[in-house]
Amino acid sequence: MNILITGANGFIGNELVKYLSKTFKIIAAVRKIDKKKKTNLDNVKYIKFCKKELTKIKKISLVIHCASQNPPQYTQVSCYKNNTKLDDLIIDFIKKKKIRIFFFMSSMSVYGKKKNQIVIENDTISNQDLYGKAKHEMENKLKKISLLLNISVLIFRLSAVVGKNCKNTFLSNLYNNFLNKKNIEIYNPDDKYNGCVHVENLCKFIKKQITIYDNSFDIINIASSRPLKLKKIINMFKKKFKPNYVIYSKKKSRTYIVNATKARLQYNFFNTTTEKTVKKFLRLN
Repeated sequence: MNILITGANGFIGNELVKYLSKTFKIIAAVRKIDKKKKTNLDNVKYIKFCKKELTKIKKISLVIHCASQNPPQYTQVSCYKNNTKLDDLIIDFIKKKKIRIFFFMSSMSVYGKKKNQIVIENDTISNQDLYGKAKHEMENKLKKISLLLNISVLIFRLSAVVGKNCKNTFLSNLYNNFLNKKNIEIYNPDDKYNGCVHVENLCKFIKKQITIYDNSFDIINIASSRPLKLKKIINMFKKKFKPNYVIYSKKKSRTYIVNATKARLQYNFFNTTTEKTVKKFLRLN
């Protein structure tokens, strides 16, 4: 099976390329090809993610679309403008090449800034930022072409994906603050959190879906099971590092729990507990 992975130099895309290339032939689409950078991966061909190079591709069984600009590295305006361009480019490709299976890496941002206390796939969506709006618009475009062209589309609404070299997540920011001995302020220490998934578990789950997914269109939340109190997560970090000065603020901020029951029951997503995900990220075991 030949698989096209976009955003192959990004954190998730790069991990997917390394993991899936052990079994499948991979075309890895990247924004810029570094000719000096060599790869020892078998079954991988790197191409520039542009219309000209995509046109040259002859046979692809599956597309995994990871390419995306993400905040806060990029502004909301830039995220919307450039992600829309990337999404339209890949939609044009799957139409012309008659791709039969398409996986899209979406985001919890689709649900908007004011999420429900428990987030489930059929929640009403409101108050999106531009990044979330672009992701949601892509989901709607995929739903239309899935019905029109009989393409099997699976959308992964991702919580924060963590692992070595991940950036701009709650856990990675916390890690850097502990590592650099910065004072840390934590809001809602008794609230629970499960908005994370380890990249290794995500890769295993995606590989499984490659061989069994046969629905026309579906959306699933991806997160860890058994939410954990923030205070307990902080204590896990303290085991890894010498204790920093942690302030448990009396101020309140909005928190939410991700309901990933659909992924677990309908798709057999072995979503490890939040505690195990954090431990794996910290390498406590």
